[in-house]
Amino acid sequence: MGVRDEELKRLVLYARSLSSNVIFNYLKSNETLVEGAAWDSSTQEITINISLNQSKITTIIYLIHELGHHLSYIYDYNKINPKNLDTALVRFEQGLPLYKRHRKLILEDELRAMKYWKIIYTDTGLKFPKYRMYLERELDNWAYNYLYQVGRLPLKKEFYVKRKELQKIFNKSLDISQYEKIHSL
Repeated sequence: MGVRDEELKRLVLYARSLSSNVIFNYLKSNETLVEGAAWDSSTQEITINISLNQSKITTIIYLIHELGHHLSYIYDYNKINPKNLDTALVRFEQGLPLYKRHRKLILEDELRAMKYWKIIYTDTGLKFPKYRMYLERELDNWAYNYLYQVGRLPLKKEFYVKRKELQKIFNKSLDISQYEKIHSL
């Protein structure tokens, strides 16, 4: 078993210790990946969708993202999602138009969950490069701010352009310790 497999195994055990079940959904070659992962507060299940060409670090980051929601649910919401947030999430999942107040609730929920990413990384002893996690964090931050401002998530092409822009920043001269200080992680 490789290093990333061990890290994934530790994350699954971490999720179980938080009373959450992790389900891996392996997509067939003709299926397209709609969303990387989902967390259901009613069943405490995390579903990770894995495509054929997906890296293990991407899978790990998806799991960290969803575990962040679970920790936020435990510590920030005391295991009870606010009714307004549930309404906003249901409207979002069903593709219904979102009022600005709903978009704000979703953005705040995502930002609240992101603060747990580094804790999860540290608690589980992950060793993959931190900049990968921070790049995804910045991409998520941008995407949910975009949703708040525009009313929809960015298109695939917009994601691609933003990811390339962030990769240039993170690959060139970013000092991780500086990033952590700026973003108080």
